[in-house]
Amino acid sequence: MGPLALSGPLGEERPLGPARFEFVTGEDFYKAALESVPYRARALVNFGANFVMAHGDSARGRDALAALDFFVHTDLFMSPTAEQADVVLPATSAWEAEALRVGFETSQDAQSTVQLRQPLVAPRGQARSDLRIIFDLAVALGLGEHFFGGDIESAWQHQLAPSGLSLDQLRAAPEGIRLPLQTVHRKYEQRGFRTPSGVVELYSETLRKHGYPPLPTYEEPSLSPLSRPDLATRYPLILTCAKSLFFCETQHRQITSLRASAPEPLLEMHPQAAAARGIEAGGILNHETFVSTGSS
Repeated sequence: MGPLALSGPLGEERPLGPARFEFVTGEDFYKAALESVPYRARALVNFGANFVMAHGDSARGRDALAALDFFVHTDLFMSPTAEQADVVLPATSAWEAEALRVGFETSQDAQSTVQLRQPLVAPRGQARSDLRIIFDLAVALGLGEHFFGGDIESAWQHQLAPSGLSLDQLRAAPEGIRLPLQTVHRKYEQRGFRTPSGVVELYSETLRKHGYPPLPTYEEPSLSPLSRPDLATRYPLILTCAKSLFFCETQHRQITSLRASAPEPLLEMHPQAAAARGIEAGGILNHETFVSTGSS
């Protein structure tokens, strides 16, 4: 899903423009689909993102997907989001498709590695890789000239051209080929930092011009006990959350071995807070547990 134009209300909310990667958030998409802000989103081609489970208010996510005129979802599994789609396309796993990777983000040696990943098994059924689906769709829409005529290998060769490597070389070295990378220190001395002034900005003129504090400031959360003492008695507990390391965001929950490691969502509480509510380690919680103790 490409970036929505930051005009109108979105432009007013974010005068500095989109975030670094220019992705829209789930809420941006929901507003576009349900409220036509900044315009109505009518169709979506989605690759694996599990909107319904990845964002709060899953009912709003389902409503946004239902409001689309047409929704195509590509995935390995029939996820709650895939169930909302008009068309579901089967995707290959990482072990079923060839893929090019330039640089691995763990060390300098890894970053210098170029690898053409080889498929270990044939795709099941009619599954295709995400890249194959994108290129085939482009050709079907008459946009093939922008996608190397639908030839993925030509695209990879174009990507590899500056390195001097070829696909044949990479196929002959399945472990990957390392290119000599030169580490350059103190690069800022030649071209400065990527800020308007070219230096490290502790005081940001850009933020000041748009009405934001130019220096880092602390702002109390809008629903904290200090901001809303009227709610603190009724809601004495503060919920924070973190993802499970057994899964990749909302992915891989259909893998039996991983699901067995974390079959249910877990809640961790301070022993005193738990004891005051009659909660024991290993117990099963429900809404009534908190309602009956005044901790809705």
